Formats: sequence, structure tokens, C-alpha cells
Amino acid sequence: MNTDHIQNLTDTPLTFTQKERDEIAVHHYLSTIDPQHWFEQIAPRLDEGRNSKQYRKLSAPGILASTALWYADQGIAVFPLQPNTKTPMPGSRGFKDSTTNPEQISAWWKDNPTANIGIPTGHNFDVLDIDGAVGFDNLQLLDVEQPLAYVITPRPGLHIYQPVEQGAGNAAGILPAIDYRGLGGYVVAPPSIIDGQLYEWVKPPLALLAHIK
Repeated sequence: MNTDHIQNLTDTPLTFTQKERDEIAVHHYLSTIDPQHWFEQIAPRLDEGRNSKQYRKLSAPGILASTALWYADQGIAVFPLQPNTKTPMPGSRGFKDSTTNPEQISAWWKDNPTANIGIPTGHNFDVLDIDGAVGFDNLQLLDVEQPLAYVITPRPGLHIYQPVEQGAGNAAGILPAIDYRGLGGYVVAPPSIIDGQLYEWVKPPLALLAHIK
């Protein structure tokens, strides 16, 4: 990614690690979605760090269970993933076990309170999974219609939620560093945590919830 336009803003030469370059790509793309939201909500997070009040709140005991129940109440089926991973629980059927039943969800998270949250795609929505700077560069080659919501992922990357494309299945590598999560796939939902990194809604997913209901 060309960062010359950033270096021109300062007299001090800038150097970036690959992780920082990926983060710049993510945040630059988000700024093109909604500049006002970027300056008011996203940019301040860069200085908060992982010791922020928000992070402590989202990683507090019980938050994953209560959020899983909240998703179910909105009509979004969920299933548990192994803590600190994207992987379904051993012996489970993964996304095929997903449900909105509160008793089942409460039982799952009672047994594994730090389980991450998985949600199946291809029913209420599909998801474009963008991975780092390469994915953001290639995203320009796609015509992304009617995005419903956005989630920042830990690598860093982005999940772009959009209406279901009938007949579209789960497909890896539709372009380098871009996967399509449709029927037969799933994504990790906020506020799941992997290696101390949160999955976060860019803003409350109101359009997504309105679309489901």
C-alpha cells in the first residue's frame, strides 16, 4: 500500500511495520464509508489501547454469554466456538448446531463461559471476509452492493455483511485475501476475542437487524 500521502503530512520520516500497514489500510477504508463516523468514533480508538474501559467491558466475564443471547433475541442463530479460536467445539456439528433457543445457548455458555460466538452465513446475510492490506487493495475490484454492517477483525481485517445472494455458497479466495461466507459458512461475531484482539462492530448493526426483522 502506498503511504506517501501520509508521509507528506509530517516533516518526520515515517516507517511502518506490516501490522501497522494493515491497520492503516483497514482504517482508511472505513473512513471512505462514513467520514464523520471515522473522526468521531473510530480514530479515537487508535489511542485507547487494549487497557481501555471499552476493552475491559467487552472482555468482562459473562459478556459473551449475554451477547450470544442478545443475538438470538434479534433472530440471529449462534453456536459456540472454542475459546480464543475460530474453531467449533470438539464433538459438535459447528454451524449446523446454531440456534436461537435461549435455554440451549445459556447451557453452552454456562459450560464454556469464554467460548467465542459463531454465527452461520447464507440465511439472514452473507459476509465478505477481508484480510489485511492485500484484501483491501483487492476489494476495489469488487462491486459491493447494499452493505448492512461492518465488523473489524483482529488480523486486522473487515467483515462486510450484506444481503444473501441466492445460491451463493461458501467460497475461499474469490480474490487474494478475500473470502465469501455464504451458505455452508460462518463468521466469528463480536465481542469474541482471539489472542487479546476483539471483534468489534464499526457501529451498532441497526441496518442488519432491520433487514433480519
